[in-house]
Amino acid sequence: MTDEQKFLFDLNGFLILDGVLPPLQCEKLRRQIARMVHAPEELPPAARTPPGGELAALIDHPAVEDVLGEVIGPHLRLEHCAAIWREKGERHPQDLHMGGPIPDPFFRYNVIGGAIRSTLTRVVFELNDVAEEDGATCFLPGSHKANFPVPESMKSLEPGQQSQFLYRPTCSAGSIIIFSENTAHGGPPWTNPDRPRIAALFAYNHVGMRFHRPTIEPAVLESLTDRQRAYFRDVWVYDSETGGDNRGETGRGLFAPPPGNGGRR
Repeated sequence: MTDEQKFLFDLNGFLILDGVLPPLQCEKLRRQIARMVHAPEELPPAARTPPGGELAALIDHPAVEDVLGEVIGPHLRLEHCAAIWREKGERHPQDLHMGGPIPDPFFRYNVIGGAIRSTLTRVVFELNDVAEEDGATCFLPGSHKANFPVPESMKSLEPGQQSQFLYRPTCSAGSIIIFSENTAHGGPPWTNPDRPRIAALFAYNHVGMRFHRPTIEPAVLESLTDRQRAYFRDVWVYDSETGGDNRGETGRGLFAPPPGNGGRR
């Protein structure tokens, strides 16, 4: 993670890595999500729900690990995965949400000794081109560390009612958007009639924290590499009798996978 990326993540509460995934990978992911949504029976059980099948390669993508290792730390858990498919007019059920002072530790954001610490942090893999007016995930920059709640007048995501301060990312297919959960964000109505919104959404956390209830299917978990499976271990618990723990270090180059397939496909 570069100094510029750290500055922008701290300033805005999100970071956009443009065009990271190659076109062929994006096409494979789009095809799988289309079947997940419209014809899951055409897929093997291990690929019917996220993060199975082609989505598994995103779990420990080096570009994601590089950023998360800096903003969460090396001890990571992946606690929620979702596939997004939105046709024109479809939207996230909530208006702009989060932002401002949040007492819950799940959503804390701070910088201590020059190190960013963002607890629940989301990663969006955009699999189609996204234009500013399309209606993909949008943000209220800087709201992750605001000292006052987001005003109600700024929360609407309906066309013609959106805040002038809202940031609507423009990016190419294969881009990755990483944001602190406490950055005010939302999914307004998708407006593009020519293509759907297709994306994968992953939520990472520090190994000592849990916000989402685990939902990964056993068949999907079994299909992952040892290294990918480590992202779904239980929250960290210190064993006072043996001095052992289950933290592991999943950051790039830090995780030592158990014997088996070497941690890679």
